[in-house]
Amino acid sequence: MEKINLVALFGLLAVGMYMGGQGYRYYGLALTPFLALGLIPILRFAGAKVQKPLSARVRPVLFAGLALVALPAAFLTSSNRYLFLTLRESTPQARFAAIMREEKTQDDVSLFCYAFPDGGFYLAADVIPAYRFFATSNVGLPEIGQEQARYLQERSAEFIVTRNRDETPEGYRLLDTQVFWSEGYDDEYRLFQRAN
Repeated sequence: MEKINLVALFGLLAVGMYMGGQGYRYYGLALTPFLALGLIPILRFAGAKVQKPLSARVRPVLFAGLALVALPAAFLTSSNRYLFLTLRESTPQARFAAIMREEKTQDDVSLFCYAFPDGGFYLAADVIPAYRFFATSNVGLPEIGQEQARYLQERSAEFIVTRNRDETPEGYRLLDTQVFWSEGYDDEYRLFQRAN
């Protein structure tokens, strides 16, 4: 019965995630715990096929060998492997963080990423977001857009980062622009500072 429940749980979770017709790459992460559970019967089968149990000396060597094979395999199959070879300083996050530290007029950097998902700009600038809707998501709530527009109107953040938007927020001046290839697209990031 537990096996049936486990299979049903996997199936219902997968249907629930993908039934909306939209599939993002990270959706599959919720299914990864089932991978470990799926390995149990495979390991039991392999253990039954081995005539004698592995000695205490062979087991650590076997596990170390598997780890040495798994690490390069993970690197080669990762869709983000291009980022492993990218210098941190060449990313828009690090570049904009350096500019914000130089140009800030207050003790602390105040930052708002307008109308795109969190892209690591807060982390690079060492800023804890001060806004309820500090980033957008793939959930289309009108309240998110309204609140983010209000943040811009109030000019509460000294720095604004946008992605693939041509307009300049009112009361801000453009400091820098960088095009960065990410996840199959060239994205144009813009950094603005509040004009005093």
